Amino acid sequence: MKHALPCLTLLIALLTACGCSSAPGNKRLGPAAVSTIRNGITTKEQVRALLGAPQSMDRQLPIRQPAGGEPLPAKYTACEIWEYWTTINPRHLLSSSAPDRQEKYFVVIYFDERGVVLDCETEVTHS
Repeated sequence: MKHALPCLTLLIALLTACGCSSAPGNKRLGPAAVSTIRNGITTKEQVRALLGAPQSMDRQLPIRQPAGGEPLPAKYTACEIWEYWTTINPRHLLSSSAPDRQEKYFVVIYFDERGVVLDCETEVTHS
């Protein structure tokens, strides 16, 4: 028990030194996890199990597809929209060449009235 505190302190120091400090946002969120989401198959429960609770959730009245017209994008036909985001590549945040530059990974998931994924969009932004 006497050795636990020094070991924990050493572990935290090593993680911080190697650039493994925690990044804001969802720790499970990333391209590998998101690539397993399938339109028309994956449910809200499966997305929550995979990525955790969304950082933002909106409900809306969906617009019905017009007969014989162009299909509407999922953002108009969805009943529920979940958003996730996280900072990615935190190691470069410690770089002296670009100290203020951040990369954010955004995921927007659109669900139908049955709670099944209509579409999943991703975006990486640089600031």
